[in-house]
Amino acid sequence: VLLHLVDATEPDIAGAYRTVRREIKAYGGGLARKKEIVALSKCDAVGPEEIAEKVALLQKAARKKPLVLSAVAGLGVKEALFALAREIGRKTSAEDELEAEDGKPRGASERAPWRS
Repeated sequence: VLLHLVDATEPDIAGAYRTVRREIKAYGGGLARKKEIVALSKCDAVGPEEIAEKVALLQKAARKKPLVLSAVAGLGVKEALFALAREIGRKTSAEDELEAEDGKPRGASERAPWRS
């Protein structure tokens, strides 16, 4: 799972998002296929109207509704943690259902955490 943060003080929100997505794709290794949670960060540094405008721009670029975060103000931090935990839990549950070559269910010790 990737948590893709886009700085709310960035003048070109959509461009910043696309630049990082291109870099992720160029990196390879399946990184671009990972589940992505998108968030507009540093929202304490801009006003409510600008946040609304930038959320709309980021939503259009990412094709999903972004979270709104401010670590300084504590805004959206719990929501981001819950979203990450939910996605990680889905991945872990799916892995638990797979069977190892010997026919036994895979346990936590058999998972490759760097592949989640």
